[in-house]
Amino acid sequence: MRHRVRLESQSSTQSSSGEPANVWTLVATRWMAIRPLSGNEQFVWQQRGARVSHRFGMRWMSGLEPRMRLVWDSRVFDVQWVDQDPKKASAVLYADELVGEAP
Repeated sequence: MRHRVRLESQSSTQSSSGEPANVWTLVATRWMAIRPLSGNEQFVWQQRGARVSHRFGMRWMSGLEPRMRLVWDSRVFDVQWVDQDPKKASAVLYADELVGEAP
């Protein structure tokens, strides 16, 4: 685990003009192992109905949800699936890179 990645969750607030606005809030910053998925692995995820491009491995933490996003360097990833194993103290997040999305 050699990459520093931010975990963020979306919350709704009110803008100064009184209109609803969605903002991303930092949940945690963690060290993670990042691996792009092969074509075969991506195909398997497509069969499940999810578009996934990367696998993020990290130490287990509570509160991980598929509605979160990951920010690594200037790249943004939408979490599609969370696989946690508290017995092994590990978690794997499968995410799709959002091209053109600003952190």
